[in-house]
Amino acid sequence: MTDVEIVSFGYLHADEPPEAHLTVDLREHFRDPHFDPRLRHLTADDPRVYEAVTTTPGIVDLLSGLAGSVLGFVNGPSAVPVVVALGCAGGRHRAPAIAKALALRLTAAELTVAVHHRDVGRPVVNRPQEHAGGRQGWRVRLLGDPSAVARHRQARREPARVDRRDRAETPAFLAANDRVIRTEKVIPWWRR
Repeated sequence: MTDVEIVSFGYLHADEPPEAHLTVDLREHFRDPHFDPRLRHLTADDPRVYEAVTTTPGIVDLLSGLAGSVLGFVNGPSAVPVVVALGCAGGRHRAPAIAKALALRLTAAELTVAVHHRDVGRPVVNRPQEHAGGRQGWRVRLLGDPSAVARHRQARREPARVDRRDRAETPAFLAANDRVIRTEKVIPWWRR
């Protein structure tokens, strides 16, 4: 019997994420080989892609944490296999590489592991270059786009002005509050 099933997948495909006990979203936190033209059309089966992903800062800690979490589920009272879903944007690079690395760790812990890469054989998903994660890309993701931060600050001032004027949930106040919520979605939480 299999102790652990690991499924890698891509969020940008139309399919829903697989049902799992533990789902990990790798899209925003780790180096994406998609933006390296030499690696874009390869998969995690290629050693260059696997190395690019597994040498990203934080991956070793992530794998340790995931392995610990999986062991906690396995040692629980349920007899069903633990399902771990690992998702990245296209399902060809980060998720399959982390799935393989996690499977190696769990196998070393004497667990029976099955790995399924749902989207690794699908075509490359075309994405805008703005999320490439280069120096400027990481700066914008970390600090927020300066114009988005400015729009958010402006939007946050507006409900207070409207509220002082009306002191009720008028359409003007609700619209101003809605603008605050929309602008918050495009900047890091700590810049709000």
